[in-house]
Amino acid sequence: MIDFLEGQVPDAWLDRNKHKINFDQFHSIVVANYELMLDGSDIIQHNLLVDYAWTNFVPKMLLPMLEYARGYKTHSWLQSHLNDRSFLMLTPESMQHHVESMVPHVTDWLVVGGGWQMCCHNRPLGFYSLKTMPYNFYITDWSMIGKKVAQPPGSLEHIKNDNLIWVDHTNNLFQLKRDEIT
Repeated sequence: MIDFLEGQVPDAWLDRNKHKINFDQFHSIVVANYELMLDGSDIIQHNLLVDYAWTNFVPKMLLPMLEYARGYKTHSWLQSHLNDRSFLMLTPESMQHHVESMVPHVTDWLVVGGGWQMCCHNRPLGFYSLKTMPYNFYITDWSMIGKKVAQPPGSLEHIKNDNLIWVDHTNNLFQLKRDEIT
């Protein structure tokens, strides 16, 4: 899962970390870019329309795109690396439907993005919602843009001070602890 809007990702963070993301190794890429301008040339929006509108109308996939539309664009660097496995998802319901219908074999998700508290926690497809889903969500010491973007790579301050539980798998890989389902 990736959250990269044009003008919102600091160049210093991108320059320091872009080589760490190997897009060829991902079976599916979910981009949670809220406030996007509706744009059929944006591959994540195009793929959503191809698979969930034009041949198979699924309102719960399309309505969030309209509800959260604004004026931003997907970051040009990210846009150049996305492919036909890349989709715009903005709600837990849409992600659940996408995983069940397109990539049921994918249970582990790396989260890369910005706005540690506002975007990554409090958006509809933020960590508070993700912890209730039946998948494993991971972050690394470099994958999140926190409040202190200028911190050197490897800073774990935003993980250590978070109110959610992160399981340390060593090698700077942290898994979001899921809520127990009763």
